[in-house]
Amino acid sequence: PVTVTWDAEHAEGGDLGTLEFFATGGVQPGGADVRVATAAGDLVPSDVLMVGPGDRVRVAFALQKNIKNYYVYWGNPSAPPSKLKLEYHRGLLMEMRVFPGGMVNRERQMLEAWGRATDVIGRAVVDRPFIGVNLLTDQQQTISKFTGQIFATIDGDYQFAMAADDFGMLMVDDKAIVFARGAPADTRFNGSIHLTRGLHSF
Repeated sequence: PVTVTWDAEHAEGGDLGTLEFFATGGVQPGGADVRVATAAGDLVPSDVLMVGPGDRVRVAFALQKNIKNYYVYWGNPSAPPSKLKLEYHRGLLMEMRVFPGGMVNRERQMLEAWGRATDVIGRAVVDRPFIGVNLLTDQQQTISKFTGQIFATIDGDYQFAMAADDFGMLMVDDKAIVFARGAPADTRFNGSIHLTRGLHSF
């Protein structure tokens, strides 16, 4: 059983809950059998972020309006694949992988490096696209990706600036907006894009 402390009565949709639990050795590889349901037994979209280290499991799930009590199930050796896909409208999904090496000094090389990075270190939901410390590992060479949405309040041109150590790229609606080389304390790496009012992929 899981009780979520949140303003369930005024939910606007897209809200996420995250939790970590110890599975007592019963979770299938990759958490393929983990499910989250309401007290009424209705499954909700969920996403297993990490299994491990040890017996720890981290999962994100879609919060439902007016519902604070949920149940997490696991241990079914023949659980069918879940058909409920969790979408990240609120918060950001951060995925960290082992950096595969190679040159990364332009947008295309960044995308290629992410595609070649197959060793996943871990995933977590974070509240902002900023890492001051390495959240998931002692691994020195990593590559990370933040995935979520931003809300444009009005139609217009929006300017973004970023910094990254060593390199970073910002994409909005699958378009490369900024490529940063280094982490200066200013806005020298910036770009703009015209957005219509509403949600846009980030």
